[in-house]
Amino acid sequence: MLALLGDPFFYLHQSIAAPVIRLWIEKQNQASMNALANVSISNSSLVVMDKIASDASVKKRFVTSAAFISSDDLTSGCQLFVMQSPAAQGQTISTRSLQNTDNGVCDQQISGFHFSDDDKQLVLELKHVLTEAREIILYARSGEKYQLTNRVAGRLVRPRSFTADHAILFYDTSEMRDRSCVIMQLQDSAWKCALSKADLPANAPGTAVAMFRARNTRQSWVIISAYLHDAGKVYQFDSIKGRSRFRDTGIDGVDQLAATHEGFIYADSIPSDELKTARKIRLQLYLPDQAINSLLSAAETQLDWSGYGSGAFVLLRDHSGNKLWAANDTGLQQLPLSPSLQQEKQLALSNLHYGMQPRVRIENEAGESSDGWIDARGNFVELAYSKFPFELRIEKFLAQSRDGTLVPCTWIAKKSSAQAIPGIVRVYGAYGAVLKGEVDALSAAVLENQIGYLLAHVRGGGEQGKFWENAGKAKNKENTIFDTQACMQAGMEKQLIQKGKILLQGSSAGAIPAMLTALRNPDVVAGAWLDTPYLDGSGSHHNLPEDNEEYGDVAKENEFNQRKKLTPYLQLLTPGQSSGRFLLTCGAQDKITPAWHCTKTHAAIKRYPPNKASFLWVSNTTHFIGNPYSVEERDKNKIALQFILGTLQR
Repeated sequence: MLALLGDPFFYLHQSIAAPVIRLWIEKQNQASMNALANVSISNSSLVVMDKIASDASVKKRFVTSAAFISSDDLTSGCQLFVMQSPAAQGQTISTRSLQNTDNGVCDQQISGFHFSDDDKQLVLELKHVLTEAREIILYARSGEKYQLTNRVAGRLVRPRSFTADHAILFYDTSEMRDRSCVIMQLQDSAWKCALSKADLPANAPGTAVAMFRARNTRQSWVIISAYLHDAGKVYQFDSIKGRSRFRDTGIDGVDQLAATHEGFIYADSIPSDELKTARKIRLQLYLPDQAINSLLSAAETQLDWSGYGSGAFVLLRDHSGNKLWAANDTGLQQLPLSPSLQQEKQLALSNLHYGMQPRVRIENEAGESSDGWIDARGNFVELAYSKFPFELRIEKFLAQSRDGTLVPCTWIAKKSSAQAIPGIVRVYGAYGAVLKGEVDALSAAVLENQIGYLLAHVRGGGEQGKFWENAGKAKNKENTIFDTQACMQAGMEKQLIQKGKILLQGSSAGAIPAMLTALRNPDVVAGAWLDTPYLDGSGSHHNLPEDNEEYGDVAKENEFNQRKKLTPYLQLLTPGQSSGRFLLTCGAQDKITPAWHCTKTHAAIKRYPPNKASFLWVSNTTHFIGNPYSVEERDKNKIALQFILGTLQR
């Protein structure tokens, strides 16, 4: 009963009852371990799990970048930051050399990295696993190598893009001491606020997310967005002799920008009633005090572009094949492509660093991908990666939701797997985030056991732009559940995933559609795994402004009632006929989705046996930042794997 109260139960943890709560957590974890002890994990699963954990290059099958984060070794949990370039195959930076370790184990992780728009500066963001304290490490490039030049602690400064001498505050938190500063400037090895919110024009949304600089004029272009949003208005910014000048360009809704010698290139959507079904994009050039010049319009075709040193590379695919251009202040200049690349159906640009060669990805119909660059003759040069432990089969399809909307779905399985196998339906559907199919250590071990993953790219996410996000938030939030059910049903009809052998998986906000889909479909779904879950959306605790926007305003009765209707915890307080097995994994130090979300939901499930079974695992971590290479994280992965195998292979 005490656990059902949840809120006061875990608030005691913050004051006088911490030792008692720790003992209770250990008891709950031991109970889960004992209950799942009879589920054996094969040696091959452990081998695959360790290989993937120690070899981040396998993620390149899904995420292409000029740099990535890997592990140093599995015992210390330290990380490596690895850069790749056509000229030099990499420089590595380990957090072990940047911090003190606690008993030989790194207690920080690299939570982000950003290159300046001219690639001359690199910022690494470190985050303490337990305290969430951040530290910013600044590097300057000399030749092909980056050298540490400055480190700053105590401020949450996360620049998504920045110029050589400025950094951007990406978002605000209650723990930040100086929330009024929008642009920080590095001068004489010290940070100085170059622009505060008080300096912004009255119509500026409020949070800077990116800054780029024209090469010749030294004018900077900064994107200012609303709270936590990547898209925003573009302003011209200058800081001369300590005085800031700021001018609205009149351009709004921009989330990607490439600085040129004199101005910048950006993309926007062509106004159209058909925007929901047809992608219509135009690429435009902005030069100060001149009319905006349209470089390219792409209607009903695929346009892909990425910035480089003083312009952008542009890839256009239409019925006649692929075309590649370099874009700058003078317009478009077409670049050579080999005949095979001109006809390649799955050619795409990606992040660019180190010089002028376009970084590209090629993916075939089976989902097998190769990453590399295009040389001066238009030929593809592949980057060498470690061989993935097994071949994958990837199938993409559309599922029709309850209101007729077509929902993208992605099926990932081991290539040797048979049809209609047990599977995990993974869903998020909130805050405009895109659900990505990265293969980490745990998911690789799951695939090794002939269990597939079905990714439901539901409304509320950012897969198809702002309209897709808005169609799954607030009064439309239930669409995330309908869309999840649609992907699941289509997967069964296609003989990909096996009825009755389906597990829902949702992290954080994804726990809402995952849990409710499981509860509503007991004849199809065997249960759910909910990680750092947001299970009490009634707004009784930790309700932020963006939560009111995402789920409905708690101050408005009709929206508050809608939030309660879609709160998994409240749905469990009355006896139900549905069955299922549930694993809830949470962090004792989590301030975003507190551990009591897990504990009280776990207690509510346990009230009505034998229809439902629940397993609880509480790690000493915060929200989403448990060290992925730590012993504790591997213990959590082992519990999760035992739960998955015990549920789907029964």
